[in-house]
Amino acid sequence: MKTLTTQSIIEFSDLETDEFAGDYADFTQKLKLCGRKINRKPYENSSASTSKGSSEAFTKELNEINPKPIEILAEEKNEGNMVYRNIFELIFDAEYKTIKQGFKEKVYTTETLGEKLNGNSPLFIAIMLCSTEEVDWKRYKIIELLLKKESSLLRKNDEGWSLLEVAASIGNVYVVTILYRYIRAAKLRLWKENQELIAEHLSDIPDFYLDIKWDFTSSFIPFLSHFTPSDTYKIWKMGSSIRLDFSFLGYNDGDAIVSDTSLLMRERYLIRDQYTKAEFAVLDRNHKNVIDPLQIPKEEELEEIVNEVMDLKSVQGEIAIDGVSWKPSKTFFGKLKEKLIHDRLAQKYKLHFNMQINTKNITNSLITKKYTEYANSPIAMPEKDVSMKKRLKCGLWVSKDYPLELAEVMTVIKSLAEHNNNFKKLEEYLNHKTIKEILSSHGFPVRIQIPMGYTVYAVVTFNTFKMLNPGVNEYIETFSIPKDYQALSRKEAFNFTRKGKNVILALSLIHIS
Repeated sequence: MKTLTTQSIIEFSDLETDEFAGDYADFTQKLKLCGRKINRKPYENSSASTSKGSSEAFTKELNEINPKPIEILAEEKNEGNMVYRNIFELIFDAEYKTIKQGFKEKVYTTETLGEKLNGNSPLFIAIMLCSTEEVDWKRYKIIELLLKKESSLLRKNDEGWSLLEVAASIGNVYVVTILYRYIRAAKLRLWKENQELIAEHLSDIPDFYLDIKWDFTSSFIPFLSHFTPSDTYKIWKMGSSIRLDFSFLGYNDGDAIVSDTSLLMRERYLIRDQYTKAEFAVLDRNHKNVIDPLQIPKEEELEEIVNEVMDLKSVQGEIAIDGVSWKPSKTFFGKLKEKLIHDRLAQKYKLHFNMQINTKNITNSLITKKYTEYANSPIAMPEKDVSMKKRLKCGLWVSKDYPLELAEVMTVIKSLAEHNNNFKKLEEYLNHKTIKEILSSHGFPVRIQIPMGYTVYAVVTFNTFKMLNPGVNEYIETFSIPKDYQALSRKEAFNFTRKGKNVILALSLIHIS
């Protein structure tokens, strides 16, 4: 039996036949005999373009989940009275026609897709029944049907795993491919809605420039700062536009990847450069490249993404914090500890809390194809590697004379958290109940220690801040893409800065998990 590849999957995207095929080779041969077109180029019928510097490429994907549904069955007729059983039983028996008719007759609804069997929804069960040892197009059609009906493709099962993680653990390239495309479209739609909401709030905040310094320290690991690069994030906020400059991109095989990078989030009506539709863009300032991070992946890039997802080891690392207490830090003589941090007087607070790190790995999620056997089997939860609980302390420096409210700065941090892991960590920490309690009555956090583990801390310092009153020329100077920058795809542009795995995923604004 021929192994499914990304290319063979794409070739089926506009085929129709009245027969299911248990074997890929036999199926393609039948299509050839019928004069069917089996070698079309991927996306040749797609109206979504990836023109230079443009985010227009994803417009169609937002309105219609891309790709075009894979029509392998001819349209079924209503065959009279059907017996609509438990949807899980039908999924186990691969009763595609009955499930489809059940949705048509509203026997099954989006609420049905929220039901669970052994902690897994119908869509999770359908995925967990697709082994790599056989090609069963009825099961693939069920998955596609449920993907179109599912209201939340980002939900996880009771064990905390996502749809992509479960599919990747089984190793079925077809399922991973179609899941990636549907989930990407869903996350893109959600991201766009969130950005529109954030833009409304941004317009009500004064314009400003701010830089935030990130350093890493440890009381246990000597000279940590020599191995973990610090970075200064420079932020310009003008109207509803944000520019973020940074250099640390992450790690590749243990080596730090550093490249001068800018993220632009622009208001279209103020764009004055040649990239008039590029509201969102990433600039590689070292090599003078501009990348549209929202572009729809082409065939070669899609294949790399799928391979990377298949190779990723899914590990859940949960940091649990409880028992939080705090108090003002005092000198030996009982005076409050105060310090000038970038010309702002700040008072130090001590935070004490218990921290525990829980991790677990996902194994092959394939399940038996017998409904009764699976339904009556005990739920096999993966073993957790639970680290011991440890009492930690962190410092927090708060200033009462900061020119902005924390809520205003949090709007900017939230808009950047989707695209940068450090800002995501900062957002989570500042939203902790106890931290919010301190800051609500004591001021703005000009310096924060964030625990990254038992012995490693990130020290985040809000440095230079200044209010802006930009005119059109200053806005254009800050947010325009230089004329000598070359528009490249994610894959082409990132080859300048690094090689190895996770090349494509790192440049996407939309994190898929």
